[in-house]
Amino acid sequence: MPSEAIARRWNGALQARLRRAPLEEFLRVRDLKVAPAGAARDTDNLVRATVYMVDAGVRFYSNAHEDALDERQQALLARGACMVSHSLAGLIGEQAAWRIAALVSAAQLLNPWIGINAAAYAAAAAAQRFSEELLDPTRAPRTLISEKAAIAVERNDDVQVDEVARLISQNLASVNDHPMVAQPHAGSFVTRG
Repeated sequence: MPSEAIARRWNGALQARLRRAPLEEFLRVRDLKVAPAGAARDTDNLVRATVYMVDAGVRFYSNAHEDALDERQQALLARGACMVSHSLAGLIGEQAAWRIAALVSAAQLLNPWIGINAAAYAAAAAAQRFSEELLDPTRAPRTLISEKAAIAVERNDDVQVDEVARLISQNLASVNDHPMVAQPHAGSFVTRG
């Protein structure tokens, strides 16, 4: 029989493995590489799943729209990466990993439009805004994308992945429905629609 300390460590490792299992299975089924054991494993797997889902939303949007993403849509894309990363990090019990996963995911997703340096800056700005929203219950972030992303991974459900993609696409399209108009004598912008 192992000592009590060793048994606790084994039990903790087993619990962590069981929490990670749905995310790793989600990646395997979609032929996405599961990160090897190591300090960055959870973050790397979160990045892969986040990019997969958010990119599906961008592709869904691009099929219906010929125009490139504008600055506001790029910010929504980065915010979507934050929502998905936050949700999936909670699912695997690694809540602190969401921020790094969101930063890397958003930068990877934005890189084709604005280059890696600007993408890194935009990702950091989105993660900061999202963090502030998490701390203020009156500005709580949208949860439907988060909920659907967690269900998609937990159940390994392509229908839910498609729903996440549809919701992200709708968010990107909504910018076109509500163009930004400059206010006279003010340095800010407001939505008109």
